[in-house]
Amino acid sequence: MKKFLVLSALVITSCTLSNEEKAEKLVKETLKDYLYHPDSYEPISTRVDSMFIDVTTIEPIMEISDEIKNLISKINRCERKIESAESSMDIFAPNGYSSQYSRGEYSRAKKEKEEAKSDLNKYTKKLSEQLAFLKENVAKYHKGEFTGWAVSHRFRSLNGAGSMTIQEK
Repeated sequence: MKKFLVLSALVITSCTLSNEEKAEKLVKETLKDYLYHPDSYEPISTRVDSMFIDVTTIEPIMEISDEIKNLISKINRCERKIESAESSMDIFAPNGYSSQYSRGEYSRAKKEKEEAKSDLNKYTKKLSEQLAFLKENVAKYHKGEFTGWAVSHRFRSLNGAGSMTIQEK
C-alpha cells in the first residue's frame, strides 16, 4: 500500500507544470498572434523569477539603470582612450633624437590622456551618485512581499523576410 501511495504522489507531482513550463506555454500562446510565421516558433530558454517590486513603479528604476549602463559604457571608453594615449606617449616619448613631429604627437597624446582622465573622474563620480540613487529607489519601491513573476523568454522564429531570427521578450 505504501508503494502505491508513493507512486501516486510521484505521478501527481510529475503532472504539474513548473513555473517555467507554465510561462513558456503562456508566451507561446501570446506570441502566436504577433509572429509572422507562428508555426516556425522554437523556444530556446525561459527564465522565471520572483518579483518583489510593484511593476507600475519600476519605470524610475529602469531609467536609472539605463543611465548607469550608459555611464559604464562612457567609463570603458575613457579607459580605452587613456590606454591608447599612454601607448602613443610610449611610442613618441621625447629623447635626444626626437623630431618636432614626435614631440607634437607626444604632446597631443598627453593632452588626450589628461582629458580622458578628467572625463573618467567625472563619469565615475556620476556613477557613484546614480548607484546611490538606484539603491534609494529600490528601497522605496521594494514591497518586501511577493508581487508576481518576471519572465525572460528567448525564442527563434522566421521574421517577415522569411529568415530565422533569435528574439528575447
